Amino acid sequence: MTQHPAQRHAARIWQPLLLGLCLWGNALAHDGLPLVLQIHQSAGNPIIRVTLHIPPTLSPAMAPELSLPEDCVPGPTARDIPGIALRRDYRCSSSLAGNLIGLHYPHGNPGRATLVRLATPRGQFTHLLQPGEDSWLAPLLSSQV
Repeated sequence: MTQHPAQRHAARIWQPLLLGLCLWGNALAHDGLPLVLQIHQSAGNPIIRVTLHIPPTLSPAMAPELSLPEDCVPGPTARDIPGIALRRDYRCSSSLAGNLIGLHYPHGNPGRATLVRLATPRGQFTHLLQPGEDSWLAPLLSSQV
């Protein structure tokens, strides 16, 4: 079956366009990545290091503010690693175990899940906050039950 010249011309135009759309869709495949909140608490050290990894498709201006127990005071400086993460140290007089860890979005929740990773001297804990969830109760450690 032979094609009319106009059909061949149309195919030459549409094929690259369709290929470009397919590649563009694959490039946006990471759009649904969650935020990753890492909290590290060392034994005998009142400093808690918090790192928030932001997906590349989310503006750092849309990043949430962290809510920790009242006895946690933010350190003097925060370190932004453009396109990768926001890092801040907090001085806490007690453990995070059994306390609420919250996220507040000043510019509206972008509808992303947040993976929370808490590393303590007694173990590591992971929790997935679904889109719309804004807090997590850090688990009690076995010696505190």
